Amino acid sequence: MINRIASILMKYLFYSMPESPFSPEEVECFERMYSDAVSNNQEIIYASHFPKHRFIEYISLFKPVVLHGSNYKEIVQFQPRKQTLYSGEYVDAVFATKDATWSLFYAVFDRGKLVHNFRNACLRVMKDKNKYYFFSLTRRTLQKDPWTTGMVYFLPRDSFKKASNAIVSFDEWVSLKPIEPITKLEVGPQDFIFSTRCPVIRIQNRSSYRGFSISTGPSEGTKFSSFPRDNTAPASPPSERAARFSPQYPAAV
Repeated sequence: MINRIASILMKYLFYSMPESPFSPEEVECFERMYSDAVSNNQEIIYASHFPKHRFIEYISLFKPVVLHGSNYKEIVQFQPRKQTLYSGEYVDAVFATKDATWSLFYAVFDRGKLVHNFRNACLRVMKDKNKYYFFSLTRRTLQKDPWTTGMVYFLPRDSFKKASNAIVSFDEWVSLKPIEPITKLEVGPQDFIFSTRCPVIRIQNRSSYRGFSISTGPSEGTKFSSFPRDNTAPASPPSERAARFSPQYPAAV
């Protein structure tokens, strides 16, 4: 019952994305490209008309991997860094996610164009196959067209553990040891489906920021940065509702 109530609330507050089945053509194509890259120990050569986010989602679901998105395209090893979990606990770890969309955000969001802060989340509800998202940037950041090309790295899942098993939790995974990627895929802004649906954060008093970090970001051992969602003015109905509810939920990765 609690899970059902949580799911209803998430659907009201955030963008939602259900899992969708993969066609036989997608499966054959995705299996071949991933197998070729892994067997040849090379970057994935993407030769398909299917969207890249579908490929990343498929590999995340059906291969023993987790994902890390980054602006940096030549990372050969991820090192543990001191970061903060969603719970506020400090940990020296490499952060990753099982979610394709969240990893894509960190791959294509140009952190060099960030003004002030940014807020984002990928939440899962226990026994709910839907995924729930929130992405928000400052107006000055959006005016800079803050999108670029980047990499999604595929990391071995057996080196990671879920950061939380709560009924509602962030889709973040942690490893306490250095990690080398299995392979990687170059991506661009067109692959991140929410790039035109990021609501605006209104900045009123910079001294009032209470930011903290909770998941993966764009450099070796980096993290997702998070800030409480106060003073937001989102551009879409789900995000607007999330903003009104924001004192209860810190934004995520």
